[in-house]
Amino acid sequence: MSGAPLLALDGLSIAGGHGQILVEDVGFAINPGETLAVVGESGSGKTLTALSLLGLLPERLRVTGGAARFGGQDLLRLDDSALQHVRGAAIGMVFQEPMSALNPVVTIGTQMTEALRIHRGLGRAAAAAAAIRALDLVHLRDPAGLMRRYPHQLSGGMRQRVMIAGAMVLEPALLIADEPTTALDVTVQMQILRLLAEMKARFGTAILLITHDMGVVAECADRVVVLRQGRMQETGPVGAIFHAPRAAYTRTLLAAVPRSDAGTTPPAVRSAAAGAAGTGTPPVLAIERVSRSFRAGGLFRRKHHVAVDGVSLAIAAGETLALVGESGSGKTTLGRAVLGLEEIDAGRILLDGTDLRTTRGAARQALRRHVQIVFQDPYASLDPRMKVGDAIAEPLTLLGLLRGAAARARARALLQEVGLPADFADRYPHQLSGGQRQRVAIARAIGIGPRLLVADEPTSSLDVSVQAHVLDLMATLQARLGLACLFISHDLAIVRRVAHRVAVMRAGRVVETGPVDAVLDRPQDPYTRALIAAVPVPDPNRARCRAGGLVAPTGIDRGVADAAGTGRGVVPCGAADPAVR
Repeated sequence: MSGAPLLALDGLSIAGGHGQILVEDVGFAINPGETLAVVGESGSGKTLTALSLLGLLPERLRVTGGAARFGGQDLLRLDDSALQHVRGAAIGMVFQEPMSALNPVVTIGTQMTEALRIHRGLGRAAAAAAAIRALDLVHLRDPAGLMRRYPHQLSGGMRQRVMIAGAMVLEPALLIADEPTTALDVTVQMQILRLLAEMKARFGTAILLITHDMGVVAECADRVVVLRQGRMQETGPVGAIFHAPRAAYTRTLLAAVPRSDAGTTPPAVRSAAAGAAGTGTPPVLAIERVSRSFRAGGLFRRKHHVAVDGVSLAIAAGETLALVGESGSGKTTLGRAVLGLEEIDAGRILLDGTDLRTTRGAARQALRRHVQIVFQDPYASLDPRMKVGDAIAEPLTLLGLLRGAAARARARALLQEVGLPADFADRYPHQLSGGQRQRVAIARAIGIGPRLLVADEPTSSLDVSVQAHVLDLMATLQARLGLACLFISHDLAIVRRVAHRVAVMRAGRVVETGPVDAVLDRPQDPYTRALIAAVPVPDPNRARCRAGGLVAPTGIDRGVADAAGTGRGVVPCGAADPAVR
């Protein structure tokens, strides 16, 4: 690209409350109509760099040096009053978690029209009309009706589309997208990425993309900046970063990225799958024709929602069965039923041949101790007021297995077993990183010697390198302890890395199951093909979202729809987001 850059950041430095350097001498430029990805692990300074441009740093942090030239002015030298004219109007922002960024007690319409009335001086009717057009541009069905709804009444994908519409309604020159697809299903993720590409093509908007997902980078970015602990490691075109990285850290980051494309299943997983398939031994877990439904709606208009519909699955000792599908497919409901946290309407759940549903009293409690769970968010699943050692020792004490000094000694041994120092027992969860907290959660789960481990999205909130460490740890423990594992996930790249077999759920039913290679490389069901087609591949040569031409209202979803063999919108998205065209 020729001409002056849209944004030129030079020598940015940010310090914390006690003088610690959080970002040091970071500089890059973004050209008009370009997508620049800033990547790195948690704590690398990605989000702080973006927040500093809009004067949104937390109070205890301050910019200590550098310049950010945008539109003839230095953003880092503007006061809050001047920045008010930049935020939204010239630079829009899509935050990571739309449910937190949107006001839960204000309608979508009020939130959409606020910026138009402030920055454009539009009246109520004109602002509403412009907001409806913006919601229509992001392919939300019945945009006028959505204006009257609240954020909690929308799905995750719909909320993210509303965030993008709100950021684009003023047609800013630069859009900052901070982890815009984190925790979204793969099909919704691909729709959001294509939507960003469409907005870029339609309005000529430059995008500053903040992410730790290298698949998303490969799909969208023109150039990449790699940060580590607040310092730049390297920068360059996306192809050079992926295929000829100069920095050792970049190579390490790329090596840790799991891949979902054909031929990337680890040999150990393939051999273990073959071995598990040929043992003929009774399964640790057998799910037989299990169904679960709920009543939803008001007092007089209650609807019957079938969450799980006649599902049958089995898991052998030492085997990992991945349960995949979009939000609302029934994965978590089935996992909760296995744990005994959800009553089932029909069918049987057998643990080592014993029916969990019909077992009662002490016998059921003794049986349930052999089923443990690792939750998605270790910070939420660990008591913040309880020391790590006490949290690990608690189930040992409650079940009467160990007490006092013996339980504390076992907790310290378990910490070492999951690769953490024994003295971490005296720390609190907030004193640990995300990966360390997840290791603590695993130590707590395996401490009482379970036969079955249910892992519900255990790495979705972790950086790729931390993901790799946690997944390797789980595989090592599984092999040594002979654990059966039900691995619930929407990330097919993770599934290929850890699972021996895969079961694909849609609308409460299993539509396809089999060995990981067979299902992911040779899918038979159209829904499975649609899921696989939507997964971002960490290879810029195979990117689908940087190319232009994605401007037709139905064109956003056509690529995935074609993979599903239909002529309309994405098949799985229709179930999850009925208000998306």
